[in-house]
Amino acid sequence: METNGENLASSLSSSQTNVEIVVVPEPIEQIPAAASSDVESEHDYDECIPCFRTLCDYFSLSSFVYIYLAASVVCFYYIRLQISGDKTNGVLDAFYFTFILMTSVGYGDLIPSSTLSLLFAILFAILGMLLIGAMYGLLAEMLLVAQEAIMSDEEGEETNKLKNKCLRQHLVLYFGIHMGVGIPVMVSIEKLDLVQAFYCINATLISVGSDNCFSTKSGRIFALFWIPQGVFIITFMLFIFTELYTQRRQASLVKMALERIMTPQDLEVADLDGDGDVVLAEYILYMLNEMEKLRRQDIEPIIEEYQRLDVSTIELLTSDGGNQASLSEPLQTFYRTIPIPSLDRKRKLADYFPWRQTSSDLLKIITILSIYLGAGTACFYLARHHISGEKTNSILDALFFTMVLTTSVGYGDLSPNGTLAVLLSSLFSLLGMGVIALVLSMGVYALVKQPLGKFWRKTTTSRNRTHSNKVGNQIIVIVILFLVHMAVGTAILVSIEDLDFIHAFYCISITITSAGSHKCFSTKHGRVLALSWILLGTIYKGYVLFIFTELYTQRTHRHSGDETTTITTTHADLVVADLDGDGVIVPAEYILLKLKQKGKFREKDVEPIIEKFQTLDVDKTGKLSLRNRTSQELSLYNARLI
Repeated sequence: METNGENLASSLSSSQTNVEIVVVPEPIEQIPAAASSDVESEHDYDECIPCFRTLCDYFSLSSFVYIYLAASVVCFYYIRLQISGDKTNGVLDAFYFTFILMTSVGYGDLIPSSTLSLLFAILFAILGMLLIGAMYGLLAEMLLVAQEAIMSDEEGEETNKLKNKCLRQHLVLYFGIHMGVGIPVMVSIEKLDLVQAFYCINATLISVGSDNCFSTKSGRIFALFWIPQGVFIITFMLFIFTELYTQRRQASLVKMALERIMTPQDLEVADLDGDGDVVLAEYILYMLNEMEKLRRQDIEPIIEEYQRLDVSTIELLTSDGGNQASLSEPLQTFYRTIPIPSLDRKRKLADYFPWRQTSSDLLKIITILSIYLGAGTACFYLARHHISGEKTNSILDALFFTMVLTTSVGYGDLSPNGTLAVLLSSLFSLLGMGVIALVLSMGVYALVKQPLGKFWRKTTTSRNRTHSNKVGNQIIVIVILFLVHMAVGTAILVSIEDLDFIHAFYCISITITSAGSHKCFSTKHGRVLALSWILLGTIYKGYVLFIFTELYTQRTHRHSGDETTTITTTHADLVVADLDGDGVIVPAEYILLKLKQKGKFREKDVEPIIEKFQTLDVDKTGKLSLRNRTSQELSLYNARLI
């Protein structure tokens, strides 16, 4: 008897694999038997649609950016007399101040000094943050494509290593050019010394700036180009961080899944149709899900396509054309009751958080953040005489300044005014950016690998309704959190710092937008509040960006899924889907074949899974019977693996 592993390996290798073990009847009319070249051409055409849609989204977003820039420049030009600071040209200053607000760079060159200017600054800072979030959402599609390639290991381990090496080299090159060109320009144009020029150019990267950096007309023209350049480098760095994190995380998941000790309960979960037997296709789906190589968006179109197929068509795939088992009743109930591994069990509260499987990584980040804050506080405490501004308690001031650097909030309460303080500020702002990048990498990974849910219980209509409800709920949560953060923070700041309502509202808004140069927290109690409120504002900002990215990618994948369901299924596809050659296509076999055709996994991904299955299948029946499988047998099997 040919082993099931060999049969599956040959079946997965190509959609035109040898099917001598099955006598195939003539193609049935309900299933269009399109030529493979036609299918490939349709596939190529469908691949172009997301690119076209992304291009349209790019132009739509560009239109909003132009409208934002035009409106903000007009407004700030109109109130230019209500903005204090070093001024050059009215239009140029308006453009410069707009770029500062949109990119969250809080330079102290220009400061709103009236109620109207403060309100405009708050409005356009928040709108700028939303535009940046929309840009990240648009760029996320490129990131998700790269991440999904890593998940399915399409490019191979060696190719990924080479690509990562090139990306790191490009990042170092871009950073070197940005600093190497920017510093001499600042020295020659703004007449700054080398250290101050380094600090100002560094601020274009990390979005932390409270000093006067671009005070001349030539300097501000240069800033209009160099600030977006810094934002691009930061985005590129986040992309690389996420790539590396995802690759490391995926390799760890595969290793844990393959080395995991199997239990009878695990086999019960793997029995997708509940017939008491785990066939090879079900076992592979179970293991792929444990490796997090399956996604909801990948499975839904396959299930819908499978349900559209005429049941009699599948029944005819038998070796003798007769003795056909009726699948009508099982198919009616299968997708309402099918359990996916680890998802029908009682969920804990932690399961509802996106980082539920990264507790060790989260612990590492908390440790790194604690070390960072401790080291920063110690260094700035020692360099406290080189920092000017409103001071309260030396240790509290050092911790406050470290938190400002970490979260890229450019308050003007404390500013480095010595060489040592400037160098330390640049160093810890870059290190803080790395810590934030690690956290964002975890968030993007959670977005890429949203877990499978009980989606098969929903029809297309109910799924769309659920998605709409989810979007509405997310927007409501964002609005409520914003109102609570602003209202509570403003009230406390008015009572602690003796600020008027508008200035207090502006200072609290800075904790979210990270675009501020005012003196907001000058008292001891105010800085104690700032330590928590700045952190909460940064978390809220990250949450908003995450939701923007999630909504965009969900919309893209939903359109992609709708297009996938229109692809016809050939009669040859159904033959290949019969992986064990028993003449009956179970849903697990069909799903597995379609996932392979879509490139969601490679043959080498299932080879170790097949080996585990063959080791567990001691009686060589091609299936694992839960009725006869005992804990003792599994213990012997696991012992052989070890």
